[in-house]
Amino acid sequence: MPSITVVDFGRTLSIWTYSSLAVATLGIAPGLETAFRTQLGLSTSQVGLLFMLELGGMALASWPCGLLLERWGPRWLARAALAVWSAANLLSIPGLAHHEWLLACRVVAGIGAGTMMILALEGAGRGPLAQRALSAVVVAQLATGAALLAVLPVLITTGGIAAVFLLEALAGLFALALAPPFDALPPVEDAAAPAEVGARRRDAWRVVSVTLPFNVAIGAIWSFVAEFAPQDRMPAGRVDDVLSAGTLLGIAAAATAGLACRRWSSRSGAAVGVVGLIAGTAMVALWQQVAGFLAGTLLLSFAWNFTVPFLMILGAPHGTGRSSMRAVNLSFAAGLATGPPAGGWLLQAGGPIALAAGSALGFALVLVGLAACRPQSGNGAGFAK
Repeated sequence: MPSITVVDFGRTLSIWTYSSLAVATLGIAPGLETAFRTQLGLSTSQVGLLFMLELGGMALASWPCGLLLERWGPRWLARAALAVWSAANLLSIPGLAHHEWLLACRVVAGIGAGTMMILALEGAGRGPLAQRALSAVVVAQLATGAALLAVLPVLITTGGIAAVFLLEALAGLFALALAPPFDALPPVEDAAAPAEVGARRRDAWRVVSVTLPFNVAIGAIWSFVAEFAPQDRMPAGRVDDVLSAGTLLGIAAAATAGLACRRWSSRSGAAVGVVGLIAGTAMVALWQQVAGFLAGTLLLSFAWNFTVPFLMILGAPHGTGRSSMRAVNLSFAAGLATGPPAGGWLLQAGGPIALAAGSALGFALVLVGLAACRPQSGNGAGFAK
């Protein structure tokens, strides 16, 4: 097993920092969705558009990031991404009174977040014991989300949505000042024949075709999961508590996936998680009691975060170098960007049952797509077979 050096530790800390900040807004999306509607008077479709534009910015960052990484190097690109993300969050505060300005700021924030995410995926996917590193990325993201969800009710009550954006901006500035930068990324070693490289690239796009519907479906159901809570028996504070507990359970799920990925194939692990997502969706939609909402939400969070590391593992060995990670990031961001507006439209058109049915259909498509993906042998970085 490779030894861990000070440089490795610094890069690991950077990976955790950048990946956690990149998904900070997504991690508290259910709580923010309620705040946007009650404080700003936005409709569900308008909230969905807001989330879509921010995640669309993350997707837009995928391809230019590769060119900037080669020109600037990881150290300066990471610092630039943090600065852009922090500035966009600060400028979002006056944008709360001007909807178009707010939308523009969230796109810019998404571009900074997407750049940070790509750097984190590059560092994790190309390092030793990559499957555990990718699981650790998800754990770090969820820990950040859990912490934010725990303080979200207080933030919303005392300072409103502006306090949330201010906290995110300060966290980015703190990371900019203290987080160790990426001095270098592990080199890419790929001596495969051209025919094999082509086959692996085709497999990579098969994985993208799986991760897109996965993230559309989870983006739709999770952004509006609070709509399934029995309104007469669960006040907003209790719903926030359930979401916080779900995030904590998600941490355990990602850690479990990190341990299981050495025994299970990436495709099998992803399939088990997706079946759990279908079951969780059915629970919140059909078991319309407090117990049903609790069980379904917790299962959704566990299954979602159990599945994500396997999907990353399934996709990361494909292709060559940074391009495979950019494709994975693009599919995750684009899918999550599409999910909230699709969920908002389904919710307005047919109510919670239509939202649940659409999400369940998306998860079923993922299962079909997984059948076309072949689990890859290890690439020297420790990926599961």
